[in-house]
Amino acid sequence: MQERQLLDETFDPQRCGSYQLLLQPGRLGFRLAVHDPLRNQFIAFASHPLQEASEGRWHEAIAKLQAAYPWVASSFRNVRIGWRSHLFTLLPQALFIEAEAKRVLQAMGAFYDCDAIYYNRLTADALMLFTVPGDLVNALQPIQPQFSIIHPDASLHLLALSLFRRSAGLVVHVAEGVVTLILAGQGRLLALLSFKTQAETNVLYRMVALLKAHGLTPNTTPCLTVGPPSTTGKSTPLGQQHPLSAATVAALIEQYFPRVSGKVAIPGHSFSYLLESVREENPALFATILCE
Repeated sequence: MQERQLLDETFDPQRCGSYQLLLQPGRLGFRLAVHDPLRNQFIAFASHPLQEASEGRWHEAIAKLQAAYPWVASSFRNVRIGWRSHLFTLLPQALFIEAEAKRVLQAMGAFYDCDAIYYNRLTADALMLFTVPGDLVNALQPIQPQFSIIHPDASLHLLALSLFRRSAGLVVHVAEGVVTLILAGQGRLLALLSFKTQAETNVLYRMVALLKAHGLTPNTTPCLTVGPPSTTGKSTPLGQQHPLSAATVAALIEQYFPRVSGKVAIPGHSFSYLLESVREENPALFATILCE
C-alpha cells in the first residue's frame, strides 16, 4: 500500500457534514473515500499504510490515520466502515434471531468475547452475519461516534448483481490470503464461497468446481477479480512463498475465463476525474456506498 491523497477541487473539509465517509481498515493500513450524495460522486480518496500490522493496536493505528488526514475526524453525514471479517455466514431472514447470533457464529469458529457482531442485509430474505474486533470498534468511536459496519463481500455481492443482470458471472475478491467467490446471475445471488489459500491454482480449481455445480462453464462465464493493488502482475517463481494477490490470481484465471469488459461502474454513482486512477483498484471500497 502506498500513501496517497487525491482531493477533487470541490472537496471542502468545512462541508464534511454533507458528505459520506467510507473507511476500510486492514492489517496493513487504511483506505478512505469521500462521497458527495448531492451529486452522487466520489470526490476524495486516500490510503495510509502502516509499518506494522494493526491487529490488536487499533487505537494507535487510528491515531496515526487522524494525524495524517485530520479531516477523517470531521462530522460526516454518515460513516460506513468496510471490515472484511473472515468469520461470517449467510442466513435466511426467516431463521435469523438476533439473540442467537453469537451462538450461530460460534459454530463457525472461535472469536473473542469482546468482539462485536454485525449483520448486513443481502436480499429481502437473506443476510450476512459476521464478527468485528471489539478493539477496532472502540478505537473508531472517539473520532466517529456513529457509524455502520459493512462486510466488503456484501457490497461486492450488490456489485455482482448489477454486473450480471442476465447471464451468470463471477466476482473474485482476493485480500490478505482470503478469497471469496461470488456467483450471480439474472438479478440474484447463486453462490458465495470463502476460503483461505496461498495458491492461485487452488482458486482456479474452486472456481471451476463452483461453476460445474451450477451447470456453467469457464469459457462462457465472465469474471471480475478485485483486491488491493499489487506492485506486479507477475507470478512468483515455483517454490517461493508469496502473499496471494488479485493481480497474480487474475493473470492465471484470465487464461480460462473471459474478463469483464470496460470500467467497473458503481451503479448510480460517478467519480471525480482525479479518482479515475484508483477506481479500478478499489471496487470493494467504493461499492460500500451500495449498502444501506
